[in-house]
Amino acid sequence: MAVVTAGVTALAVGITFNDALMRTLGAVLLALQVGALAAWWLRVHRR
Repeated sequence: MAVVTAGVTALAVGITFNDALMRTLGAVLLALQVGALAAWWLRVHRR
């Protein structure tokens, strides 16, 4: 859950200060979290 918060925070900071690096970092963290969530969901529902 902390990764989601970090991703959202980095994205918000990047948008607020128009910082491309922070926006990219936020997007990458969110994408990783979504990927991890999808992998977990598939593992749980494959049975």
